[in-house]
Amino acid sequence: MQDRLIMVWKNVAKRLHGTFEQKKDTDYFHNHEAYELTCHYDKHKVIVTAYLQLIPERGRGPFLTHFTKVYVCFYNQQKVYFKIAKNSFLSSICNLISPQIKTPNSTFNKRFNLSGQPRFKVASIFSNQEILQPIVDFDDIYLEVIHNNKFASSFAPPNNEDVLEVNVNYVLNNEEQILNLIHLSTLLVEEVTSIRI
Repeated sequence: MQDRLIMVWKNVAKRLHGTFEQKKDTDYFHNHEAYELTCHYDKHKVIVTAYLQLIPERGRGPFLTHFTKVYVCFYNQQKVYFKIAKNSFLSSICNLISPQIKTPNSTFNKRFNLSGQPRFKVASIFSNQEILQPIVDFDDIYLEVIHNNKFASSFAPPNNEDVLEVNVNYVLNNEEQILNLIHLSTLLVEEVTSIRI
């Protein structure tokens, strides 16, 4: 990663009184360079990681992928689980079985597929433009609340907490983008934990 980009990530860590760590993993299946920012934001521990990952692909050879991932752990007493992914042919087939949850933002509805349970609570959370607009702005984004016993990652959620995982399919390269993604992530957690419908 470029020195300027590393400096941006270090500056965000410093602004949020967090830590910044460079990591490398070089085995065949997980050959990547990662930059991890850990901080507390609105009383939540947030881990933001930028990955430059070399992925082997049969017939094509290795290729480099870049993405940014956020984890926020929280007690999900409301048992609200949702998933947001870009609309695709597969999601349109899935919508025949379980229709997409609609939001008041038509651009969001065209670009993304929102599913989850309980549907009325998920719909209530995603009626908030302060949540919808940043998702539309990030565009190539995937979000999911994952139950702690279904979470498969080297990162282990503490104390039976569920995890909000957010993936942006590019590396965030300025402080405002990183702060906006952290704010969006913690705002979603606050909405899930405070909903009283």
